[in-house]
Amino acid sequence: MITASNCVDLQLTHLAVLAVPQEGATSAAVELGGVILGAVVRDCALVAEAGIVAPGTERNYALTANLRITDNLLLCSQLGLSLEGMCLHYGELGLTGNLLLLCSQAGITATGGALPAASVTIADNVLQVTGNGIVAGTSGLRITDNEIVGVAARGKAATGITLAPGLDKGPINHAYVTANRLTGLAGDGIAVRKALGEAMIKSNVVDGVGGAGLMMADDASAAYLTIENNHFTDLGQNQNDQGQRYVGLQLLRAKRADVVGNLFAGVAGVANQNPLRAALLAVNAGELRVAANRMFGIGPAEFLGRTIAIAVDASFRKLTVESNSIARIAEASEKPSIAAWQAIVIAAFAVNTDSTGLSTTIQPLGAMLLPLKDNTFYLSGQRAILLDPARGVASVRGNNLNGQSPNRPLVEISSLLGCRFDQNDAELTGNDGLIGLIAADHIGAANNRLVGEGEAPTLQLVAKKAVVLGNLATGSIRVNAQTVPWDVLNVNI
Repeated sequence: MITASNCVDLQLTHLAVLAVPQEGATSAAVELGGVILGAVVRDCALVAEAGIVAPGTERNYALTANLRITDNLLLCSQLGLSLEGMCLHYGELGLTGNLLLLCSQAGITATGGALPAASVTIADNVLQVTGNGIVAGTSGLRITDNEIVGVAARGKAATGITLAPGLDKGPINHAYVTANRLTGLAGDGIAVRKALGEAMIKSNVVDGVGGAGLMMADDASAAYLTIENNHFTDLGQNQNDQGQRYVGLQLLRAKRADVVGNLFAGVAGVANQNPLRAALLAVNAGELRVAANRMFGIGPAEFLGRTIAIAVDASFRKLTVESNSIARIAEASEKPSIAAWQAIVIAAFAVNTDSTGLSTTIQPLGAMLLPLKDNTFYLSGQRAILLDPARGVASVRGNNLNGQSPNRPLVEISSLLGCRFDQNDAELTGNDGLIGLIAADHIGAANNRLVGEGEAPTLQLVAKKAVVLGNLATGSIRVNAQTVPWDVLNVNI
């Protein structure tokens, strides 16, 4: 309807535009192309198949500088704001304060490229869409304070926020995804499908989604990633498939990452038949810290296969799991069945068994781990990587763990060089299994409180060298199948 190209100080304000669909072409209310310097689209009502598109049909590229699209109403059957393909931005690109409705493909798309010193801000928008919410892939990206509500659409697994490949083939650097609220989506809340440089995903609310709260898949990786203070509640609403694994938060190929202070409440509550459910799964992380997260209501009351709150593949260098609060159930009145529920699993996922003969095979979503004689291949749709064969060191300390009716160890750790297991408070009820099974070259187990059923063994260590000191436990502690004698250094309670 409105086509603008090679413009300076373009002002489109207080317009009402109805673009009638034409056979063989997508109707667009506003098309921008060529060089657009200092443009504003504000306070408009746009009804079309596509709301605002750049580049448009008359130009095969768009170069914008200080483009602001703000406070508009867009009722679009396919695309709301679409800035993709050969679309470059300089200075400020602001997509703020808009209301977007329907949008079966995507509400906001910004997968062009950002020139050096550019800032791309997608903020304060309200999206009630049947397709994807926000799809972006530029550096200097801020996605903040958006409200994204999924509108039911048959057969669509729409995602709230996607960090996707764009015009720039390098990693997305300095990306901030903060303070967004994502609800009712059939797919994932937040998805990362491209390499990240330094990035922050913080203070988001993801509630009632059919897929994961946060999913790294495909060619995703990160140089440094912070995932902090997010609320992930009622995840996996569409999951009950015996052929599909489920993960609430998947972290792949992060050189350094902190997962701190997040809430996981009600994860995979209806996924009874899935072979695996994991609230948090990390693979090929260099240095990883998982701390001060609160997890409860992890998995359904009855299920097949295996459910794990925190699962980390042993391909890391340094791992810290500390001060987390983890419980299988959300309310004390719940009575879950005896099943393979575990709070923490750290193991070489690609191998079939650990040193004690228990199966540890776990595969991430969108990738595959293939065991070799001395190390592991990581395979995705675009990558084949030989993982570092060096065994890492883990510190598991200060965690509060509550396991109800598990038939596998509450904590299972293997394939490590060293492990510190200390100051944990773990309680197991409903079954008389082990609380901890740890295998490493050297292990320090100290100052833990381990409460199991009756006098059943509570902790079993397999190590060349081990120190066991200052533990309070209801049952025996064994090192290489030998019971540690009770004395003033370890106390039976």
